[in-house]
Amino acid sequence: MAFVADSVTLADLGDALQQAGISTLASQMTNVNTRCHAKAYSYIVERLLRRGYTAAQVAAWDSAHAGPVERDMTIFFALSLAFVNTQVSPEMLKAYDRREDLETLAITTSGDFVYPLGSAGLCGSGTLSTGGDLFVWPDPDDPMLGEVTQW
Repeated sequence: MAFVADSVTLADLGDALQQAGISTLASQMTNVNTRCHAKAYSYIVERLLRRGYTAAQVAAWDSAHAGPVERDMTIFFALSLAFVNTQVSPEMLKAYDRREDLETLAITTSGDFVYPLGSAGLCGSGTLSTGGDLFVWPDPDDPMLGEVTQW
């Protein structure tokens, strides 16, 4: 499930390829768009899940904000493929590269900021339990302190 339809990213991709002066992918544009659109959506979801958002939160992300990110990432991946055989300028690639934005981008649902509900990247509090640790800092009250340990 994507934030925008393939037809939207296909039109965007056609515009970007024309702007870049690439005509060699015209016959393969639909296939390239399908592959890169799926890759872009997967990349966005994977990055947001790593940041602690749940799949339900990502799916509920406002399409007015999620759509442009997905569209840009689709074009970025497509131009990255085209870069192998053509002269796409690094500046043009950078204009569509939203990977860094995904590390700090806020998610909104119905215009409200959404806090990550998952556990990834969230700070905890309290003392760290060492009860199950094999090696711990010496306890000064340990009666075996300084004694030979037998295994």
